[in-house]
Amino acid sequence: MEFIVGDFERGEDFTYYKDLVRRVGMSRIMLDIILTDIAKNGYIVRDRDGDIHLQSEGKKYAIQHKLVIV
Repeated sequence: MEFIVGDFERGEDFTYYKDLVRRVGMSRIMLDIILTDIAKNGYIVRDRDGDIHLQSEGKKYAIQHKLVIV
C-alpha cells in the first residue's frame, strides 16, 4: 500500500503494475497475493491492464495506518 498511496499523493491517478513489481523488492507471486487480498478488502481495484487504482477504503486505510501526513 505504501507505494500505491505514495503514487496517489504525488498526483498519479494509478500505479503501473509493472513499475510496482520493480519497486517493491519482493517476488511477483507474493505481490500478486497481496494485491488480491487488498482488492478483496476494497482498498484498490485493478484495471484490465492490471494497473492499480486506489479506492476510498484504501485512502481511509492510508490515514489510519499513518501512510500519509494529515
